[in-house]
Amino acid sequence: MSMSKSAGLICIVFLIGCGGGGTSPSVGLEPLTPPPTPPTPTPLFNAEPIVLNDPQTYYSTICSSPVISSVIPIDINTDEYDDFVIHYWCDQEEFGNSVRGETANVIVAFISDGFGGYNVDNYNVFGESYPSLGGASRKYKVFDINGDGKQDIAYAMNNEDGRSAYSWEDQLSNGTQPTVLLSSETGFTVERMGEEDWGHAVSITETGDVVFAGFNYGTQAYRLQGEEWVDVTSEYPTVSPSAHLIKNDIIANAERRSDSFGFYLTKVTNGIWERFAEYMFTKDFDIQWESWNNSGTGNYDTYPVSTFYGKKYIGGMFDTMCEFDGMLIAKLNAATLRDGSEPIEGQYYQEGTDTYPVNMLIFFALVDEEIVLQDSPITDEDINVNYNDWTCNDINSDQGNDIVASVFSETWIDSREYRAGVPIVYLNDGTGSLTSVDVSEWPTFSQEVDTAGFMHDIDNNGTTDLIIHTLSTNQVRADIEIYTTNSGI
Repeated sequence: MSMSKSAGLICIVFLIGCGGGGTSPSVGLEPLTPPPTPPTPTPLFNAEPIVLNDPQTYYSTICSSPVISSVIPIDINTDEYDDFVIHYWCDQEEFGNSVRGETANVIVAFISDGFGGYNVDNYNVFGESYPSLGGASRKYKVFDINGDGKQDIAYAMNNEDGRSAYSWEDQLSNGTQPTVLLSSETGFTVERMGEEDWGHAVSITETGDVVFAGFNYGTQAYRLQGEEWVDVTSEYPTVSPSAHLIKNDIIANAERRSDSFGFYLTKVTNGIWERFAEYMFTKDFDIQWESWNNSGTGNYDTYPVSTFYGKKYIGGMFDTMCEFDGMLIAKLNAATLRDGSEPIEGQYYQEGTDTYPVNMLIFFALVDEEIVLQDSPITDEDINVNYNDWTCNDINSDQGNDIVASVFSETWIDSREYRAGVPIVYLNDGTGSLTSVDVSEWPTFSQEVDTAGFMHDIDNNGTTDLIIHTLSTNQVRADIEIYTTNSGI
């Protein structure tokens, strides 16, 4: 076949791009269509945050730059969005001075408008514009104490605001009454009770008893009967102000002794509490330690050094606990030297100036009423961080408990990665193993300041959202930024 005849045949078959035709129907092959464009994946987080605007009008009544002690999501007005209760309190301008009186503080309630917006509404929630909790708050617990279907908040309270704690009189000055925010028809009433104490820990039992623990007074327990708080301290053993966990009829208590630290378990039988198991770590030696609230005073105390996983750490104490899939997790709070060296027996060190904080999670199981140390199920745990609050619950609705640590993104820790408020997240793979989530692409706080963040489903759509807030108000506007999620983590 000649070349001209071949060209003619091609024109007949396709009838496109060749002269002399175009009206006859095509024969044979259908025209090719391009492949469909793959759908754009839905981002995990919405790009624009919900913003709770800095309530400066309210906290400026107590001081110019208070600490943001806690940001608690809680449903007050029963719409689709959770509301927020935030506690602000003031540090001393100069640490280490002998001070008397209550730490200046105010609580602020942000109420949802039901459409993703928030406004302060203190007067309707608390019955006054500038309510006080009576001091500085530390740990808290949320539970429906009065059985009205709404959550209440119990706070461990103190006046630990940087004032001296060296003498016994100064230590007493760090104490104030425990406090409960008890739900009412429209909001909360502030309920203060009991003896003034340097409160640090609080638990709420499954029956609604509120158990407080402090460093000065000790254990205080209260039961709400009708509208009255009844002292039921005699029904409970001593519980640790450093950390304790009450589960049914068993209490886990952190404990520090002269030569060791760890925790022990007590159980109640016929109304009598008895120890039945313990796990203790033995110290290697002592150093001299100046704590942050004695900074610059020259007041040093003897402080232990212990070995964990082949390395020596300063201090060492369990400060929070959590039940996790039949195990107990105890968070170890310790410190390491900034220069990377190991501490020397008898040497003098200043908290913060000479040290970095260390936090690690230690896992234990109860086997035949014996406490057994477990291998950590966390792959590549990041311990070179500072945090107080963490959770061990299911954040992605896969029926496996996960861990979220609300690490402090602090600019003073200049040798470490700045996290910009994003928490550490360890997800359960379904077998009990926990793997760190890559959060490098997660949204961060809009400015590089001291921040912290946590996870909570604020819009109640079944996916967990990211809440980021500043640690204080002294650097920028103290907005709170909420990045809602479009899918599970």
